[in-house]
Amino acid sequence: MDLRSLSFRTDLIFSELLGNVSHDGENWIVKEPKAPSYYWGNFLYRDHPPKNLAEFRATEIVFRNSFADIPGIFHVAIGWHNETIEVLPETQRLFDLSRTEGYEVTNDVVLRFEGTIVEPEPRFTIKALESDSQWQQSRDLAALCDATPHVGNYGAFVHQMYQRYGMMVAKKRGQWLGAYDGDTLVGQMGLIWSGNLGRFQAVETHPGYRCRGVCTALLRRVLYEGHKRGLENFVIVAREKHVERIYERVGFTACERQVGVHRSDAQKKLRS
Repeated sequence: MDLRSLSFRTDLIFSELLGNVSHDGENWIVKEPKAPSYYWGNFLYRDHPPKNLAEFRATEIVFRNSFADIPGIFHVAIGWHNETIEVLPETQRLFDLSRTEGYEVTNDVVLRFEGTIVEPEPRFTIKALESDSQWQQSRDLAALCDATPHVGNYGAFVHQMYQRYGMMVAKKRGQWLGAYDGDTLVGQMGLIWSGNLGRFQAVETHPGYRCRGVCTALLRRVLYEGHKRGLENFVIVAREKHVERIYERVGFTACERQVGVHRSDAQKKLRS
């Protein structure tokens, strides 16, 4: 049985290799015990959203029971399939309901590559991130690009995410490329894969180098490298409207939305 959602299906590229995925007849239970802080590495997925508050709360209970065996899970995260690029009415109803329960909403556009892959012209020095110093540059760039205020132990979350990236590269199931201006890392992105399907990760450009073609150059190079590996399908998730336009210019087309809700339950967990 396959997940209907293309975006969540590509999320499982991580989980199937670094964790485990099971199905209880109604919910997909996705676990990554080594990254408990990552909401969308430890979540429930459903083909359809819960229909009402009672069903929603029942799904919360399923989540807590399913993840009780993993230390450090202090959240609830539930995703489901939204088969169009518009937010479906049943999705909007659950968004509205979940906000009254203290949840935050995930609502991102998913794009699939439908263009032509050609060998890119060199505009920047682009190379794979491999050494410890290069990975430290990657973490520094990620911090520079992240303007979101964070609470709690965000450093532990970042550490877990980079462990995931490193393990995918070590297992030959992922590659991270960086664009350099001299010795300065000015852009980066990763690609993970399973079979002929590839999913982009960590698409970031140095604030001082935006609108200079860094992202486009990296996209074309990563597509080209992935195609050489035998990949035929490429997926990317756009969390901001302006980057969606960049992806479309390269040849990506919006195909669905990745939707879900999540809430930190740290205080409730600590009191229990």
